Amino acid sequence: MPRLTVSTPAFVDSAPVEVTVGRTVLASPEAIWAVLTNNDGWPEWFPGMKRCETTSTTPDGLGSTRVVKVGGLVAEEEFIFWDRPKDWGFTVTKTNLPLATEMIERVRLDASEHEGSNNTITEVRYSAHLTPHPLARPITGIVKMNIRKAWEKGLVGLAAQVER
Repeated sequence: MPRLTVSTPAFVDSAPVEVTVGRTVLASPEAIWAVLTNNDGWPEWFPGMKRCETTSTTPDGLGSTRVVKVGGLVAEEEFIFWDRPKDWGFTVTKTNLPLATEMIERVRLDASEHEGSNNTITEVRYSAHLTPHPLARPITGIVKMNIRKAWEKGLVGLAAQVER
């Protein structure tokens, strides 16, 4: 698989392409974090996810790694955001499809009290930051749309998984 540029967190401020999706979930950030960081459980709630497995000896935290298979895409990822329970994300280090030369995916969790009750609601914000691969530049709009659609469905699945 071709290597991508391994990104640092600063790349989110300079990436030429960004996709953002959000959803409000009736759950605490801790409950969402538990589902989000359970690699083995991703195929249960993220549509199209066929595999999500830890590949590092340390299963979580900064520098931990995993491999995912979503549809025809296989990607190796390394975590560069890990601030429990509010900021989680990774740089894509390798992928089988030439969609990007550099890419970060990030999920931020911001809690607030549900008005009129003791329930916590959390705004879940996903963002992708990437530099399109030269071969993918003509279809950047399609790539962005596919990322957005996948994560819109993924956040619905995440909310359902957490709210069970």
